[in-house]
Amino acid sequence: MIAGYNKELTFDLATSLYRRAAFATFIYANLGFVFGSFIGIYQLTAGGSVVETVSFALIGLLVGIWMGRERTVSLRLQAQVALCFCEIEEALHKDL
Repeated sequence: MIAGYNKELTFDLATSLYRRAAFATFIYANLGFVFGSFIGIYQLTAGGSVVETVSFALIGLLVGIWMGRERTVSLRLQAQVALCFCEIEEALHKDL
């Protein structure tokens, strides 16, 4: 059985992707900061300095921001592709 085209489903998918993209950088930045902090705390307990701990936390934060921005671009691109499919389908049905 072939499923029919459902425009609302595609719009819901695009909306969901945009919503996820809005929080991706924030979530990745927080995860990077926490991960970097754990590494820094481990270094501190192994005889490192507080400067190393803060450095690892900041490096983790920056890496998290970078990864979050990459994920945001990817999610927004997927949403745009879904919306383009809607426009293509609408144009095809308009011509018939």
